[in-house]
Amino acid sequence: MTRDLKKPRLVASDIGGTLIFDDNPIPIFTCRILNKLVKKDIPVVLITGFNYSTTKKYTKNLDKKIILMIQNGSVCIKNNRIYWEHQIPALDAEQIYNFMDKRKIPIIVYKGEKDDFKVLYKKVEGITKSKPFIEVENIENFYNITGISTLIPNILIEKTRKEIKKIINDKFQIIYSKGDKFSWLEITPIEARKDLALKRISNEMSISISETIYFGDNFNDLDVLDSVGYPIVVENSVKELKEKFTIAIDSVFNEGVAKYLNKLFNLEVNDISRT
Repeated sequence: MTRDLKKPRLVASDIGGTLIFDDNPIPIFTCRILNKLVKKDIPVVLITGFNYSTTKKYTKNLDKKIILMIQNGSVCIKNNRIYWEHQIPALDAEQIYNFMDKRKIPIIVYKGEKDDFKVLYKKVEGITKSKPFIEVENIENFYNITGISTLIPNILIEKTRKEIKKIINDKFQIIYSKGDKFSWLEITPIEARKDLALKRISNEMSISISETIYFGDNFNDLDVLDSVGYPIVVENSVKELKEKFTIAIDSVFNEGVAKYLNKLFNLEVNDISRT
């Protein structure tokens, strides 16, 4: 059911696990809902841990007015143009890389706009070998790096997180996103965080974060769910989020976010894919 409260002025959502569950673009019904919202002058912001190329592939059917924030807010895209980009300074990036490499922690390095958003990695299990992922023996250029991450088995998460914390300082953070067998740990600048990115963009729109709705499913959504006035999780969320947030809507498999927004804003959009 929708909330019997004043409608939010800004709609924001995670993508992976919340709007999509496979390697296909955001479903057409969900796209129709989000596109109709922006046509009604209701801002829509999508914040994801995905890299640039993956995000563009998944969102190709969306109106360009929808704001995209990739790598948990490291990069912001407005009207198909880069609006901001946070980077890890080269010396810090090299130090973090060497620390992880010495301990044989799998490494994935995200490059920024100047390097066409390449993704470089060293022998990481579970990583696709298609673009933008490029397997390398070593990484030598530490400029234009927007994030450094690792994809490792769940049983190694806590050990690896503790090891990485030894080298990063207050300028950086570790963002955790849990998968079924493997999970992501991503090191980003401290300002590159979903909740801070959303607060920044909402302030520019003169919209209070308390008037914002956000949909999420994983640990990297926790801070932003805590910050907004309307925090909502999908049914397939990790159990810790479902235990904390009282409103859980239909799952990503049934396009729960789209159905919820359709009713909340009285959009009256028919889901032609299910007829």
